[in-house]
Amino acid sequence: MNPAARLIIAFVIRLLLIFFAGWFALAESAMPEGTHIVSRIGLAMLFLIASILVGEVSNLRMHFGMLVNAIRAARGGGEESVPDASPPDPNEAKRKAVDELVRALRTDKADVRDMVHGHLIRLTGQDLPADPAAWEAWWSKSRDTFVPR
Repeated sequence: MNPAARLIIAFVIRLLLIFFAGWFALAESAMPEGTHIVSRIGLAMLFLIASILVGEVSNLRMHFGMLVNAIRAARGGGEESVPDASPPDPNEAKRKAVDELVRALRTDKADVRDMVHGHLIRLTGQDLPADPAAWEAWWSKSRDTFVPR
């Protein structure tokens, strides 16, 4: 499934869970008459916790997918690789890993961006800021001649 579709589905599920949490907490028709307020709040909290878990699972899937892509690129594998008769360039796998990291630097999540930036500095030896445009400009000029540390 498309990652964007997964995010949209997770968002809709989270909205529904939050809606039901509010309904159980506030609507008189949601629970049998005479239900204690603690029961209402407890059920609402369960739905809110489920909403948080759905969001976290969605984030973990996205991060795990990025990790798998980086590992595939580092190994020189993946769906797009086709074996050929020429010996593999040992630096090409690391170039592919840097390709993935430079793309991942465009994430909206600050903690992921900081982690990716640290790996880029470690792998390339470049001390550029965590600006995706700066890394993309450097990488487009340096990719073909790049020798990993």
